[in-house]
Amino acid sequence: MSSLINYDSKKTIGILGGMGPASSANIYEELINKAQKYYGAKQDYEFPPMILYSLPMHDWDTTGFLHMDSVKDQLIKGVKVLENAGCDLIIIGCNTVHHFYNELQQSVSVPIINMVEETVDKVVQSGYKKVAVFSTDSTRRLGVYDKVLNRAGIQNTYLNSHQQELVTRVIGNAEAGKLTDLDTKILKNLISEVKNLGAQAVILGCTEIPLAIKQSDTGMPLFNSALIISVAALETSYGFVNVKKVSHPNLFTVRSCLKLERLMASPAMSI
Repeated sequence: MSSLINYDSKKTIGILGGMGPASSANIYEELINKAQKYYGAKQDYEFPPMILYSLPMHDWDTTGFLHMDSVKDQLIKGVKVLENAGCDLIIIGCNTVHHFYNELQQSVSVPIINMVEETVDKVVQSGYKKVAVFSTDSTRRLGVYDKVLNRAGIQNTYLNSHQQELVTRVIGNAEAGKLTDLDTKILKNLISEVKNLGAQAVILGCTEIPLAIKQSDTGMPLFNSALIISVAALETSYGFVNVKKVSHPNLFTVRSCLKLERLMASPAMSI
């Protein structure tokens, strides 16, 4: 596969992180690991150029957005920092803030790959019709995944308030660097509960959650949004996928504000 890759023409990946810092570091590691696994990267020049901007967000905590306009303004400044730094594409290491995706994409001329839509697209490709989404309470209340799942004809198995409180606790422990085996056990129990309700797979719709549970911990299919967005960024950087910002998007496309053109089969398409 490495013979198909022109390592000298890679696009620069911008990562807007800091939400939280540990999950941003995990995304950076995923980019490195998957560049090695899928694109044969060994020497330094074979890895894509990457710029990680860790944005220390104000007016937002585990309870949700305290001031929506302030959060949006900080995010817009963040993606502009990456654009001005020379990034060719941007990913944002947080599901919740994709609530502002359209405004963020409109604020810059480079494409922002949509983590939520990429993740749901993987579910569609896998053929599942009923999933559960483990996410922040804000992601749930704002319907960040609901809009995309509904458009794709996929049913969401909603967590009850107690189950959501448990997920929120795990996310808080991940952000604070206090994860234990108990957090993994909590998530495994929740997976069993949603499976009994008919869920065929679970979307890890918060980038902190993969720090607490891996696919090897459960037989239930997990759709890791941090992994999926990393692979999408690599496909674009290495030239297997071309994405362009468009003025009047077809709202049923995978990347709602972007035009996608698959140039050739990527070695990472099977994830």
